Amino acid sequence: MTRYIEQNPVKSALVTRPEDYLWSSCRANIRGQEDGLVTGWWLDEKDREAYRTFLIQTDTLMDQKIRVNTSTGRPLGSEDFLSFRVEPLLQDQELTTSGSTGMN
Repeated sequence: MTRYIEQNPVKSALVTRPEDYLWSSCRANIRGQEDGLVTGWWLDEKDREAYRTFLIQTDTLMDQKIRVNTSTGRPLGSEDFLSFRVEPLLQDQELTTSGSTGMN
């Protein structure tokens, strides 16, 4: 998900590299410099280079899954995550949107 978000300005032709986008924490994280929005950083120099490499890689299949799930409003995750964490929430949502208040 991080790569998808950080690559959006590049895919939209706003910048050529994710860290060039002014409104992204990517800029501070990769450069290891505070930028007024991000103070401090969580990556050392070696990890910043690995993060930069991670961001420029493409994962077409994952991008497609994210787009499909975003357009349908469905959460994205493993089957275990969806059945254990998300499905109970969706069932609760269906109860409250179907007109039931839970009070008899």
